[in-house]
Amino acid sequence: MAIGKGNQPSPCSSICYKVRFLTEAILDATQISNLEDRYVLEERLGSGQFGVIRYCYDKLTGETLACKSISKDLLVTPEDVRSVKLEIEIMAQLSGHPNVVDLKAVFEEEDYVHLVMELCEGGELYQLLENHKLLSEAEAVVMFKQLMEVLKFCHDKGVVHRDLKPENILLATNSKPSPIKLADFGLASYIRP
Repeated sequence: MAIGKGNQPSPCSSICYKVRFLTEAILDATQISNLEDRYVLEERLGSGQFGVIRYCYDKLTGETLACKSISKDLLVTPEDVRSVKLEIEIMAQLSGHPNVVDLKAVFEEEDYVHLVMELCEGGELYQLLENHKLLSEAEAVVMFKQLMEVLKFCHDKGVVHRDLKPENILLATNSKPSPIKLADFGLASYIRP
C-alpha cells in the first residue's frame, strides 16, 4: 500500500522513474508501474528529513526490502527537489557495488517518491557501536578496508557522499563480521577531477 494523504488512491497513476545513467528501467518487469502491484509496505524502520523508511515485501520474489518514502510536501525548495533527483541518480549509478545499498526500484506518486532498496539486516554501525561499545581490531580493519574501497569506488565514479557517519554505514547481515553497505546519498554530489 502506498503512503499518501488519507491513503486515498492517487488520481494519476504511479510511474517508474528512469535515470539517464540506466540503459533500461529500474524495474525487473517493465509492465509493473504501480508500487502496490509489486510491493507491500510494512512497519516503520526509521525516519529522515523528508520521509520514512519501512520494511517492504516484494510480492513477486518474496524478498523483504526497505522502502524510503519521501513526502513531496516536505520538498519546499527547488534545491530539495534537485537533491532527491540527484540521490536517485547517484544510487542508480552506484548500485551493484558490494558495499553500496542496492536501489531496486523507484516509484513516483502524486504525494510521495518511493525508493525500494536492499534491506540491511544488521542495522546501522552506530547501533552496533552503541550496543557493544567497541569492535575487535580485526573487525575494525575489515570494516575500514571496505569503507575505503567503497569511497574509492564512489570517487572514481565522480561521486562524493558528504554525509559519512556511523548511522549511514549499514551492516548487510547479523553475522560477525558483516559486510558494510554505504547508505543515504541524500547529500551526495558529483565532483569534477
